[in-house]
Parts: sequence; C-alpha cells; structure tokens
Amino acid sequence: KRAAWLKTPASGDVFSFTRKKEKNEFFVLINLSNRRIAGSVDLTNAAGFTLVKIEGMPTVPPSELPEFNLGGFEWRIYQRPASAK
Repeated sequence: KRAAWLKTPASGDVFSFTRKKEKNEFFVLINLSNRRIAGSVDLTNAAGFTLVKIEGMPTVPPSELPEFNLGGFEWRIYQRPASAK
C-alpha cells in the first residue's frame, strides 16, 4: 500500500504519514531539524493509535494525537488495527 502524507505546521522540518499494511495502520512522525518542534498534524481520526515500543529506544512522554512534541531529530511510530477507524 502507499503512504498518505499529512500536513504539519512545520512541514519543512516535520514529516508525517500514514500507511496501511494488511490488518494494521501506521502513523509516523519525523523531526528532521535539530530543534524541538510542537504542533498538530492534519490527522482526521487519531483514535486508537498507540505508540510502538521499540527496544532500546528511550521512553517518550505520552501525547494526545494529533498534537505532538518532538525533540531535535526525534521520531515516533504509532500503530492501530486497520478496522479501528
């Protein structure tokens, strides 16, 4: 499946997209700058997304999507069942 790019207020520095694969949907946020960026992403239905825990990665404070707060060069991956929409 293809990725669906989403708008962010700092679209030159923060990239975000969703992607469905089989029975899951993923939402990815990436801060490509060296400074902290907070804002909101144009995610029409954020219900059901949970942060993917990746071994060895530091624990991040919870955020209420579509709001986000990313440190410099920080990224996050969220997942939900594709039927959760």
